[in-house]
Amino acid sequence: MDKYEFSKHREIFSSIKEKVESRSKDETVNKIVGEFLKSLEKLISEYPTSIWENRFAVGGALEIIFCAFLRCLGFNCKRLNNEKRYDVEINECKFSIKSNFSGSGEIRLINTMGGDSEAKWGEPTIVFMGGKGIYYIDPCMGLKTKKKNDAITVNAGEVKKNAEEVKSRAGEDYFIEIKIPKEEGEEGSAQKKECERDGSKGSFR
Repeated sequence: MDKYEFSKHREIFSSIKEKVESRSKDETVNKIVGEFLKSLEKLISEYPTSIWENRFAVGGALEIIFCAFLRCLGFNCKRLNNEKRYDVEINECKFSIKSNFSGSGEIRLINTMGGDSEAKWGEPTIVFMGGKGIYYIDPCMGLKTKKKNDAITVNAGEVKKNAEEVKSRAGEDYFIEIKIPKEEGEEGSAQKKECERDGSKGSFR
């Protein structure tokens, strides 16, 4: 496995990055990006991933929203409902989609709950990071992953660090700086819901 295996995927992500970052000059793109972010904010406010049961539903909804967003920007995108390791196909290239709306902790790249001891991460992956933006990662970028009993994971901090190192070392930027909404912690979410039930609009303490 070498970086040339993922050259097309990297090119596609770079094209997405270029299009998104043109929003400062293109009002239509700016509006599309704004609607996309509003949709994500609504999604995680209604279905916080701090509640484990919401994570599968949020993952599926994110794929639908992201595909609709890319199509509005002029890319071909479709969900891959029957693929085990891939979630979307963009301009005929398959990607895995992962998210971490807290912006910290671990990201599960592969679930191995069936006890697959030979499982390896081998997919080009787009990561949505709360409070940061959108990252592209692949197995040829040298990220430090962890193999656990039920998953192969990577730390959110490692994803951020690796993006900076790749940019410094190779001059390639695989990070889209965009205000992906950051999810509140479990305590904050519970407090917010309690205030909503009470009809309170005051500040939290």
